[in-house]
Amino acid sequence: MNSIIKHLISALFLIGCFSIHSQHLKGVITNHEGKPLPFATVYIKNTTYGVAANSYGEYFIELKNGKHQLIFSYVGYKNIEKEIIINKASQYYNLQLKPSSEELLE
Repeated sequence: MNSIIKHLISALFLIGCFSIHSQHLKGVITNHEGKPLPFATVYIKNTTYGVAANSYGEYFIELKNGKHQLIFSYVGYKNIEKEIIINKASQYYNLQLKPSSEELLE
């Protein structure tokens, strides 16, 4: 019986550690008209860690507690860089991207 209790306590401790150190941020990325931007990207600045939104512009990214410089981007729109502070289990951050004024050359 003591062995089962020890394993249970160990499992609960590990679950607690993961929930304290890794949280998530989710939201919807839209254009200036409020329409979702399918497959827009969200990534941590100066890293290769990031995610793509789904076809409804919804994204979900797991982050450790602390400050993160996130970049939200979509082809034909201006990138937005935001500092996000993660300190609780679930946070929501919706944003709108504005069209880029730059035109592509043929």
